Amino acid sequence: MIPNNDKPPLSVDSNKKTFVAWVLAAFSVSTTLSVVIFLFLKPLNAIAAAVQLFFFSAPVAIGLHFILKQYLQDKIDSSPNPEIVRICFMITLVLLPFSALTFANSQFDSSLPTKHELLVSDKYSISSESSTSHFVEFKSPAGPNCCFLPEESGSVRVMPSEFEKVVVGQTKIVVQMKKGLIGLPWIESHALKNDPTHNDLERDEAISWMGEAVKEDATEFQEERWPGGQLKAKAPIIHGQVHGEAMYWHPNGQLYARIPFKNGKKHGKFSLYRENGTLDQELSYKDGNIHGSCRWFDEYGNLKQEALYIKGRQAEQSQ
Repeated sequence: MIPNNDKPPLSVDSNKKTFVAWVLAAFSVSTTLSVVIFLFLKPLNAIAAAVQLFFFSAPVAIGLHFILKQYLQDKIDSSPNPEIVRICFMITLVLLPFSALTFANSQFDSSLPTKHELLVSDKYSISSESSTSHFVEFKSPAGPNCCFLPEESGSVRVMPSEFEKVVVGQTKIVVQMKKGLIGLPWIESHALKNDPTHNDLERDEAISWMGEAVKEDATEFQEERWPGGQLKAKAPIIHGQVHGEAMYWHPNGQLYARIPFKNGKKHGKFSLYRENGTLDQELSYKDGNIHGSCRWFDEYGNLKQEALYIKGRQAEQSQ
């Protein structure tokens, strides 16, 4: 009779079930850990990184298998489903060093980050029952680092609001990339450029816009005067429209502006002056829209504000 305060020894079947439970638990934990760490630490290219990490992990897993085999082989063979247990055990042995190497590759990487400005080559979404993730893709600045992917590309996850503004082939992304402790490039940070509505050619053209000479052969001029009789404005008129350089004055006779017009629309660069003759603004227009670099000054001649406009819209500052 077994005393009431003693527990019966575990049966052989109980030991087998306990061992199987431990193997399956280790398999589940290692799988989850691998996926979480791998995605969280942002490899430049997930497929390339996974393939290379497998080649690193496989020898480690084989070594661990031979070391543990002599201690666990009997338990595996005597388990209820030895083949399933053996497969789970081997996968666990691969995934544990896989996770460790992924973690070490980024967390112990002492290389200096390099900044790359790259063109977005594609964008895509991955949906599940509960959520949708958005990604942008770009050509890898590091070149191919996997023999199976000769033309490697990188991808990063972006916010839905950013994803909507991305124009493939025009929008650029700035990535801070590091080499990785074991040679697997990974992305430390990334940011989409804030000006996806205007490509670089438009920006460069706006920056360099200096206006153009407007042929002025007007024989008619339109004048406007202040209540005291002083000349307020004088503009050349061709075919009923202001065409050429129009001049404007303050009531005290001080020049206010010389503004170029083309077919009735402001067209070119010009300056505005205060009544005391100090510079107030430097503006730039093209076909009636504010376009190019514009500057504003305080009463002492100090620059207060500067902005770039493209076809009537203020452009975001370039990164």
